[in-house]
Amino acid sequence: MTNNLAIICCTNDLLTDKRVNRTCMTFLEENYNVILVGRKLKHSKNLKRPYKTCRFKLLFNKKFLFYAEYNIRLFFYLIIKRPFLVVANDLDTLPACYLASKLTNAKLVYDSHEYFTEVPELNNRKFVKKIWLFIEKSIIPKLKNAITVCDSIANIYFEKYGIEFNVIRNIPEYRENKKLKYDFTKDFGNNAKYILLYQGALNIGRGLEKLIQSIKYLPEEYVIAIIGSGDIEKKLTNIVEENNLTNRIKFYGRIDVNDLPYYTSGATVGFSLEQNISKNYYFALPNKIFDYIHANVPVICSNFPEMENIISTYNCGITVDSNISPEDLAEVIKKLIENKRLYDLLKENCEKASKDLNWNTEKEKLKKIIKAL
Repeated sequence: MTNNLAIICCTNDLLTDKRVNRTCMTFLEENYNVILVGRKLKHSKNLKRPYKTCRFKLLFNKKFLFYAEYNIRLFFYLIIKRPFLVVANDLDTLPACYLASKLTNAKLVYDSHEYFTEVPELNNRKFVKKIWLFIEKSIIPKLKNAITVCDSIANIYFEKYGIEFNVIRNIPEYRENKKLKYDFTKDFGNNAKYILLYQGALNIGRGLEKLIQSIKYLPEEYVIAIIGSGDIEKKLTNIVEENNLTNRIKFYGRIDVNDLPYYTSGATVGFSLEQNISKNYYFALPNKIFDYIHANVPVICSNFPEMENIISTYNCGITVDSNISPEDLAEVIKKLIENKRLYDLLKENCEKASKDLNWNTEKEKLKKIIKAL
């Protein structure tokens, strides 16, 4: 292969996207020259990666003008670079990647991290949703290489467009040494005995308000650590301040993908309480569930199909109704943690599950696709 350049494209600032980092590392293993493209935000931190990165500094960072500017910039970047292969992560990078691949004869792989046209942010934006659906219908049926994160989403795309999506789940590498853990008592004080952790995007419909309110029904030794950022971050911090919970709930912001496992391992229980406000959430298989499992941290999550399947198969957590009240959620948390036999069993099962659910196995599917290009 004389041209071994692979350009992986996404619209975030690259710092916390574990899936694209694993994708880049897999391409490196296959002897590709890798460039990861994203965007630079006002508070973006410096990146340290074993591959090249490029982050566009854009004039617009919201709504239509952002997507238009990003795709125009990305299109010309790809035309100039003329890579052998382009990976479009999610629908918002696909227009530029598809058009550039046609003009340069580059190979194209589409990686759908979610059911994009059914994200909650589009629920009340019918015109915008129609535009994304038009893009989806115009391009996806023409794709030859497509992957996604779970069976449910793959089945939906096959039913809609007759296109086979390979399922490559967003699973971490197995770590032998899990003894290094972040000491949350540095932030909460020595009375903090049980760390309730949420990590991921702070967006609508993630059950974060419910988790925050549940702390009022739990003893003082229970505290909440929230890692991530998003659209409702300010709203959440206001709720915490208004309820005088700043000593029991801490926000850690966005943490680099290489440091995050250290924090996750310091938790007692991990949460993924998506609400049934969109098909994207209902069929989701959040990567944070696998992060908790790999840190030997039992999970409490919504009883939606993909999450329920993982939890029931490996008996590594508890599923709850997405409409559970904060008071009832607190009761579930107490029963799980105070039942030492149950907690230890779930923790032990997390370790067993992490040996089966790991990127070393999952990435072989990606390598098979790469070799067939």
